Amino acid sequence: MLGASNLFWVPLANTFGRRPIVLIALLVLTLTSAWAGLAKTFDSLLAARTLMGVGAGAADALCPDVIGEMFFVHQRGRAMVRVLSFGLQPTTIEPLTLYRLFIPSFSLLDR
Repeated sequence: MLGASNLFWVPLANTFGRRPIVLIALLVLTLTSAWAGLAKTFDSLLAARTLMGVGAGAADALCPDVIGEMFFVHQRGRAMVRVLSFGLQPTTIEPLTLYRLFIPSFSLLDR
């Protein structure tokens, strides 16, 4: 739903403006995250996670548009790299950090 919801969020953002749509998507993401945390059944969790993808899709689609409006053409590439690396950094560094904390003898140089 993360990618498919872009077809929903982008026309809304072009019609009503980016800020209200991003705030609505953040509200959807927050409420469905709470729903997922309180889910008692797998079906409820699956529905909550599906709607979480809809709420998170706005950030994926509207972030390049917002950066395009905020930065000059020669600065956009650097701004996009910073935003994307900030978003992807936890998924690449966190597992290595946690592994290092729980297994002290681990080293990438030992391989």
